[in-house]
Amino acid sequence: ALDAKLPSRVTVWRRQSLLTLLKAYAGSKYRNNLYVWSGVAAAAGDLLDREEYLRRYHEDVWRFAIDAIADDGTVSKEMERGQRALVYHVFFYNAVAALWNMRNALGIEARSANLEAVRRLGKAVGDAACEPSEFARRAGAKQEALDRWNLAMAAAFAARFNTPAWMRCTKAPDGLPGAGWGGRFDLTVKSLGAVGKSTK
Repeated sequence: ALDAKLPSRVTVWRRQSLLTLLKAYAGSKYRNNLYVWSGVAAAAGDLLDREEYLRRYHEDVWRFAIDAIADDGTVSKEMERGQRALVYHVFFYNAVAALWNMRNALGIEARSANLEAVRRLGKAVGDAACEPSEFARRAGAKQEALDRWNLAMAAAFAARFNTPAWMRCTKAPDGLPGAGWGGRFDLTVKSLGAVGKSTK
């Protein structure tokens, strides 16, 4: 519906830009939160184009993301970030939650075991937001404070998974615009929810 209102050259440019991005990440040896965000981009493209390649891409990313979450809710690659281990865990958390929202809008229901993995990640970052000493010990450095973008995105995309500890120890700014998301994070989530209802 969106592309129907755009000039064809814009639609072609959008699709070519997306495919170039995905090719770069698919061929990269690095598998961290940025790879998960590339899956979010693929899922967004799938919402517009309903293309098999995009579906396979974000499906592979979803499986990677779930497998990367350890039993204690941490992500080994992001724990290597030193003083920014917690910050990057929340980047990963936000990416997984955003990908879940996109896939849900596509009518793809996540298995309960996969949702439990996301909850473990949510618990890990929620506990660390309150008391980061365990993250500091494992990462070998005092942890940086979470920034307002991280908090605002988690408040919107990860609302289903945020724990009482997260809610108690963080305060997201209300209505913070999401650069690159077309406006406020909370309204993006509501829009995706509406799309999801229309696909079921």
